[in-house]
Amino acid sequence: MKDGAIRKYSLFGVALVFLALLILPATRWIAGFQLRSALMIGPGDDAAMRRAEHLVASQHPRDLQFQLADAMRAPKNGSQAGSVPALLSLQQRFPDSPVLAATIIRFSMLGRVLSRPDA
Repeated sequence: MKDGAIRKYSLFGVALVFLALLILPATRWIAGFQLRSALMIGPGDDAAMRRAEHLVASQHPRDLQFQLADAMRAPKNGSQAGSVPALLSLQQRFPDSPVLAATIIRFSMLGRVLSRPDA
């Protein structure tokens, strides 16, 4: 089979799978979101995305990964250091988590590490 034919059949297969995902009610929303993102259709509402992310995190209060993602979301000024108070507040819920402790140290030290040339 020629390379062009393989690409044509592959593209056709991907299109069929994507169409199936758009048809199924359980996956329609994510397939539509991916399509809009890929084609850059619609406004990029960062505030709405932040609210949706926070809602998911609030629905999973015992899941450290969701809570870390919510706490580490960079503030609008772009400074990651603003996440440290949010991370510290998670210590009450996850006191024995080495991942949380390492993340707090990492974000606390951002911009504070100095390098010096070898003498």
